[in-house]
Amino acid sequence: MFQPQTVSTDDVSPSRRVAYWNDVVGGTLIAQVADPADRSHFSGRMKSLDLGDIRIAEIHADASRVIRTPTHVARAPDPVWLMRLQLAGSVTASYEGQDIHLRPGNFMLYDSTRPYRMLFHEPATILALRVPQKTLVGLEMEGDESVGHGDCVHIGRAQIGVVTSATRSPILKKTIALARLDVTHAGIGTEVEVGKLDGHQKRLPARIVRFPHYDPEKTRVRS
Repeated sequence: MFQPQTVSTDDVSPSRRVAYWNDVVGGTLIAQVADPADRSHFSGRMKSLDLGDIRIAEIHADASRVIRTPTHVARAPDPVWLMRLQLAGSVTASYEGQDIHLRPGNFMLYDSTRPYRMLFHEPATILALRVPQKTLVGLEMEGDESVGHGDCVHIGRAQIGVVTSATRSPILKKTIALARLDVTHAGIGTEVEVGKLDGHQKRLPARIVRFPHYDPEKTRVRS
């Protein structure tokens, strides 16, 4: 059963609330810095829930300026998509050179590889959805040639990911691999190509499969 996690600044001393809040939001959703309009009386609470690789959070916080800087972007691990739905209050978001005004019912999609600024004009509530841009999948090679860590994975001319590890399976009698791919191209059964040399001169056909590659549904009888 899924268990939501709730955090709040209510039990944190006023002098530590802003730092605590920035740590909590950064660890749960995405690294950013909030600068409240009234630091001495700032209040924030968040309820979050994980559904596999997807994280959902309902956030309520007092008026503040929020910034995600190029330094945050450079230090970030795997990129994610972040969708914010405005439930209460108003926010002005500065993103990709545009100012976007969000009111209840409005939503916006952010790319974590881009910096942004947000101005919370008043206490506001948002529903945030964090989805990874890349995911780990299994690959099954069609031929007998080997592939290895760092080999690029393509659909057509577009690179959609890279191989993270590969081996020859003595049970399946095939070359199998793990790869980190864009989630938009990670469906089971999708046909892809693994690039060798410069990634374009030589392509090896492959198919996305479930992993573990051997008995992914765990239907074989164990002794």
